Amino acid sequence: MKCRLKIFMFSDGIFLKRLILSITETAKIKMDKFLVRNFY
Repeated sequence: MKCRLKIFMFSDGIFLKRLILSITETAKIKMDKFLVRNFY
């Protein structure tokens, strides 16, 4: 049981990291577009 819980927590952490990474990537892209629109 404990082993399964550990594996679940580990995979959950990877999922959260991927989610955060995708969110930051989209935010970066939006910021880049915003900056390009304002400066050029």
